[in-house]
Amino acid sequence: MENQPEPTKPPYGEHPVEKWVKNQLAAKDTVPAGPVEEPGDPLENPLLAHLANLATHDMAIAAAKNHDYAGGADPLANFRECERFGVDMASGIMVRLSDKWSRLTNLFGSDPALAKVADETLLDTVEDMRIYLGILHYVLSED
Repeated sequence: MENQPEPTKPPYGEHPVEKWVKNQLAAKDTVPAGPVEEPGDPLENPLLAHLANLATHDMAIAAAKNHDYAGGADPLANFRECERFGVDMASGIMVRLSDKWSRLTNLFGSDPALAKVADETLLDTVEDMRIYLGILHYVLSED
């Protein structure tokens, strides 16, 4: 993969994911029954802040790749290609995920120098999987 910027908190106002999280926490139908401790600012939690940064980073990567792979009016055009071979779109995405899973499990815990594709780190593979899972979620929710 080409060099990609590290996820960072944007310099403009409230982080979009932070705003969404706060809205979700404020919504009455998302509050579990029984006593609940005030969550405070979710981005003060380092894990939640990291996840928010990943979401912003993944959106930027997904937008760029969607432009390059699908182009035009159909954002799933490249994923529909598998249908020409009798494979439904969700299964085609699962094949892509299984390829990434194979790479991850084959290289996990080994010396990074042993990887033949040196410019794609394990974190790049995890990033690809997160994005594919988001696309799969979209496809399955549209059915």
